[in-house]
Amino acid sequence: MYKNYEVESFEGEEFILERLAEFGFSRGQSFQLVGRSLFGQPYIAKIGNLKVALRAVELESIKVKV
Repeated sequence: MYKNYEVESFEGEEFILERLAEFGFSRGQSFQLVGRSLFGQPYIAKIGNLKVALRAVELESIKVKV
């Protein structure tokens, strides 16, 4: 089973934040990290029933509740 994360806020450049919003990331939204490529990037996140590939810079823009 994968750990659930909850989005608390975002930090980063506007174009990255827009891309995350297009994928469905929003404050309070839960997601899981379900994998990554053999070379470390991209990371695979599951948000609802959708799986998306995120680069490290995009993933670092998401601040989660601890």
